[in-house]
Amino acid sequence: MKVFPLLVFVILPLIVGVAIYSFLRTGYYKAPAFLIYNAPDALWLFSLCNLLSLIWRAQWRTYALWCGIVTVLSLVTEYLQCKGIITGTGDIWDCVAYILACTTSIAIYCHLHSPSNNIHHVKH
Repeated sequence: MKVFPLLVFVILPLIVGVAIYSFLRTGYYKAPAFLIYNAPDALWLFSLCNLLSLIWRAQWRTYALWCGIVTVLSLVTEYLQCKGIITGTGDIWDCVAYILACTTSIAIYCHLHSPSNNIHHVKH
């Protein structure tokens, strides 16, 4: 496993998500609500999807399946929060953030594994 993709696409988003969650929610800093409340969730899911892409880098279907599963589970938790079945605040913007995170991860995977890119080729 190459270190650069792991650092940039997995570890850095986790660190940024934790930093946003830790520092911007204190009320000391002013920032848009989406950045404060939804971006950390998106960054964490983005990081997880990218980790899955590194694990399943040569197997598109397996990566897409797992990326889809974790995204659907994230969306289901938001729905269950909206219905009061589990604790938390169900938020449509979290759902938007999850979809953006998954879509961005898939786009990066496809770009890095495209035939025009000499990094890898995706097995379909």
